[in-house]
Amino acid sequence: MQQRGGRQQLVKGRRANRPKARTTAARSVADLRGQVAILTRELKEAREQQAATADILKVIASSPSNAQPVFDAIAERSNGLLDGLSTAVYSLVDDVQHYPAARH
Repeated sequence: MQQRGGRQQLVKGRRANRPKARTTAARSVADLRGQVAILTRELKEAREQQAATADILKVIASSPSNAQPVFDAIAERSNGLLDGLSTAVYSLVDDVQHYPAARH
């Protein structure tokens, strides 16, 4: 700092950096908030996917010899995860397409 006329003044060049630093800090805070929002949304989606997977695994465990409830659960959970209007589950057996489950 230099003194002129009884006042202290910043050395030339340092004064210009301060507003820039504040602007950068404000951008950094905004960037961090944006990243937090993205990560929060991704975490929510991951939890929803894990819950859907757990539900389907429960159905598989409860009916190991009957595939129909599993197809129904897959269609229902995937439609919910994707916010879809409808979901269809197809299977291919011996080059023949089967349509075991759907949700509308």
